[in-house]
Amino acid sequence: MKIKPILLASFLLVTITAAQEYVWPTDAGTMFSSNFGEYRDHHFHMGVDIKTSEKEGAAAIAIYDGYISRMVANFTGFGKALYLTTSDGKTAVYAHLSWFSPLLESVLKNIQQERDSYLVNEYFGPDDFPILKGEVVGYTGNTGSSSGPHLHFELRNNEEQPLNPLTHGLPVQDRVPPIFRELAVIPLSADTWINGARLTQTFPLRQDKSGIYRFPDTLNCLGKIGLAIKAVDKREGANNIYQLRKIELWIDEKLYYILQFDTLDYSQTKKVHTVRDYNLDRLNLGEFSKLYRLSGYPDVTVAQDHFGRPFNVSPGFHAIEIRGFDAAGNMSKVVGKIFGNPPFDMMIADIAHHQDEIQFSFKPRKIVIPIEEVIAYSFTSYGYADRKIEVAAKKASKDEIVYSFPKKQIERRALQFIGINKLGAYSKPIHWMDAVPHADGNYIDVDLDISHFETGVFVQVETEQTVQSEVSIALNRGTSLMPMKIEKTHPNVYLTKMIDPQFFNAIEGINVTITEGTEREVRFALQPQVAREGESVTIISQDKLCSVRTKNNSTYFPTVMWIETIDNAVEPTEGTRLSGVYQLQPFEIPLKDSIHVGVRFDQRTANKNNIGLYYYDKNDGWTFINSTVSKKRKVVTGALSSLEAIAILQDITPPRVVDSFPGNGGKYESYTMEVLRISVKDDLSDIDTDEKSMSLSLDGEDLRFAYQPVLQEISYHLDAPLSPGSHSMKLTIHDKAGNKTNRTINFVIN
Repeated sequence: MKIKPILLASFLLVTITAAQEYVWPTDAGTMFSSNFGEYRDHHFHMGVDIKTSEKEGAAAIAIYDGYISRMVANFTGFGKALYLTTSDGKTAVYAHLSWFSPLLESVLKNIQQERDSYLVNEYFGPDDFPILKGEVVGYTGNTGSSSGPHLHFELRNNEEQPLNPLTHGLPVQDRVPPIFRELAVIPLSADTWINGARLTQTFPLRQDKSGIYRFPDTLNCLGKIGLAIKAVDKREGANNIYQLRKIELWIDEKLYYILQFDTLDYSQTKKVHTVRDYNLDRLNLGEFSKLYRLSGYPDVTVAQDHFGRPFNVSPGFHAIEIRGFDAAGNMSKVVGKIFGNPPFDMMIADIAHHQDEIQFSFKPRKIVIPIEEVIAYSFTSYGYADRKIEVAAKKASKDEIVYSFPKKQIERRALQFIGINKLGAYSKPIHWMDAVPHADGNYIDVDLDISHFETGVFVQVETEQTVQSEVSIALNRGTSLMPMKIEKTHPNVYLTKMIDPQFFNAIEGINVTITEGTEREVRFALQPQVAREGESVTIISQDKLCSVRTKNNSTYFPTVMWIETIDNAVEPTEGTRLSGVYQLQPFEIPLKDSIHVGVRFDQRTANKNNIGLYYYDKNDGWTFINSTVSKKRKVVTGALSSLEAIAILQDITPPRVVDSFPGNGGKYESYTMEVLRISVKDDLSDIDTDEKSMSLSLDGEDLRFAYQPVLQEISYHLDAPLSPGSHSMKLTIHDKAGNKTNRTINFVIN
């Protein structure tokens, strides 16, 4: 009698262990193009994209015993997909399938016929379609929003949270450790310094002979900073790059932060911007994973708030170690040091002019620690960085360091010098401009740029050429001016320290004053609003024709928002632009929730049809925004989830048919006719993927066809061979602007 409980316990142990013995979800092989957690434009990648040798029709295999709990057929998203609920409580998702197993395919067609729609989203119970481990449930394809034949596979827990398949029962062989490429150091306070500079700095990482990645040098920082890392993973036999499974930040031998891609949540997918550095990505500097969390960011499963507060660099040396792991357990690490110390002021004097070179003396202004090295750069009179200047000779003493530079490298050039003392502290940049022509500050063009970071704002002034003038700026409040201290960061660039966004509330502009004997004031009109959580604000362009209205939770933190009019905008290659182009700012800051946008138009535009709002995408060009046109109020409105350049465009060109099988007037044997295919294209507003916007009939009978939005292809699988004789296929299709195309294709079956 005592034996039975022991046998029962052993049986349970075996069952639990066996539950993790999944089989690979396809017979196409174990190579994949994308893995779990990768950053996409506005979401995380929730699964693994398994390669199918650029072909359709590989078997999709049940990873474990269970039942088909859901069946989906759609034009977009997953396309044709099956959901397998396994007996251990997981859900396996097979997406972009071309075909289901014969039984499931017949069920799909019956549902489509009953509802007279291709679109299906059907749920089933445990007794409807039981499945055994290893059974073929379908075949891989390229349906839905798929950019090529593959199997998108997801594994979810009983709360429908996606799990990393490669760490939850589907491991693959991999001996290649992660690769670290760059480190970014991000300012997070008004008193932050990074190697003598105020703005974000990026540093290349180099791998030594032992395989460890290292900082290029000790970094000199002060104040609150955030670290971000550019890293990828690779695998034998593939050129693809992948997301790391885990990244750890260690500071002074203590674990400071963990970013771990084991579990995600569909409700959090748009919060990818709180994990990836959105600012660097929008500036085309690449994908950096942030190794810190700000208090304004909500929790995400890959990074909880109790880790990763900003690093407030205290005086002294700090050991930094970053460890990266892939799903197979391979590890790489980065090591380096940060020296906590404020930048020092440096004095410069040209002490000797010789035939071929000039000697400069460099001294610290106050601190007595000797300067060990000076880095010199030359700039043209228009502020373009020319080169790093080679040193002809160097001589150091206790009080100063003397460098000799070749005259030919600095003739007609402005020079910038940055000193590094023996402790590793950087100086503030200092400039020497005796050899460069100077412009008259009373006539020079001046540009203003505002850079918005997570915790504050920088204002930058740039003169067209170098000037001897004194430059100052102030926030214009209408009845008063608020001067802002600025520092010269380049020969013709001046920068404030980080400014609290609250200071920009209700200002009317920014004034730049150039003093060269007389004062010249340049006024930049600007009427920003500060968007805060819990409040809705409206921002209006200077010409009153464009507006933005935020929601109560459109931003993660106080954000200065304004609208700029773009003078030299990229024109649409198709269609006609009917309004100005308005850049919604700050474009480098992510939105937590969407904003409402609107652009007004005149009576001439009111008489035009097929108008709408569009935003400009660097990859896709002008892109349609789902718009509402009110000709009575003369305004087009829509919603955006990021801050973009927008305009009203008119699209009067209907979609076109670019290819079809069968072709019009063609003659075919019946055995060649298994799938009807029509390729369409629309160059501006794109094809409307609403099922009601399309129709396809064959010999007068409506067909329940599929549509692939990436290929822009309509297809229909014939249930039986067509009879000999003449046949007629009719297509109707709309684009998102409302243009319609009708096409009749007549063909003959021999």
